[in-house]
Amino acid sequence: MKLSLTVAAMAAGAVCAAATVAAAEVNFKAGYFISNKQSLTRQAFDSFVAKVNADGKGAIRIGQVVGPEAIPSRQLGNAVKTGLLDLAGTPPAYMANLVKLATGFTPTTKSASEMRKNGAWDIFSELFAKQANMHLLSMYGGDIVFHIYSNTEIKSLADFKGLKMRTSNTYKAFFDALGARTLNMPRREIFTAMERGAVDAYANLDSEVMALGWFEVSKYKLLPGFYHPIIVVGVNIGKWKKLNANQRDVLTRTGLYLENELSTDLGRKDRAIGDKLVSEKGMKLLKLSDAESKKFLDIAYTAQWDVVEKRDPVVGKKLRALIGK
Repeated sequence: MKLSLTVAAMAAGAVCAAATVAAAEVNFKAGYFISNKQSLTRQAFDSFVAKVNADGKGAIRIGQVVGPEAIPSRQLGNAVKTGLLDLAGTPPAYMANLVKLATGFTPTTKSASEMRKNGAWDIFSELFAKQANMHLLSMYGGDIVFHIYSNTEIKSLADFKGLKMRTSNTYKAFFDALGARTLNMPRREIFTAMERGAVDAYANLDSEVMALGWFEVSKYKLLPGFYHPIIVVGVNIGKWKKLNANQRDVLTRTGLYLENELSTDLGRKDRAIGDKLVSEKGMKLLKLSDAESKKFLDIAYTAQWDVVEKRDPVVGKKLRALIGK
């Protein structure tokens, strides 16, 4: 009889323990600025989500990741700020309406690990916490670079004068400095805009041009490339503070895994796809001369840093010294 009672008590205890574990699991609502699963950066983010769910089983889980069809890309930051989403991955430039120095990520020449060591990451973390109610978890993108794709032959910097270019906060200052006519429009409108001649050129990654079929309406790819695309992953601070130490540890460790291991091979994959744009899709390469290339890159970095410093002369100047070219 005593044995039966003991067994029953143990079974009841096991059930209670299981219930406690299940009850402790926190579910996260997440968003990402790209819905296309063929995107290299989206694939890396999805791998991050899968690892959080595997390593955090019973403690934390990220559910379905919504894309721009549910929340417009430029509203993801605000969705996290207000708690509509718990976590999101987005280019920092898309958050410039909340964090005025977010575009300081764009012209950086330092890796994530270097930024964590030299104090730049701490500066950004404080800015995102105060201005976007966001705990900055991770940044990634590897050594991919942006290129300009056009339907107009570009042989020198003079050819940018008056060129109609689709832009975003990521490179608007640069394109303006080149003398282009910039048009800010959502990514989803690029194909039609190029097809109809509403714009002559745009900038993005080789892998995005392939995944979204933009090569069908783009004749040329211009060298050199510029900037490293950066995606930041942030968590609503209220949600972050409610997590226990184990749950935070899962997110922190997996954020670093995304930032380091998952980012490492993105550049190689993107360049391989870029080769296919030329060899298989018929896109023609254009290359500025060495002298013009140097001017091109100088304008790219100077224009963006000038904007950052104008928005905040003190902090902007400090960031430029830490992570500028």
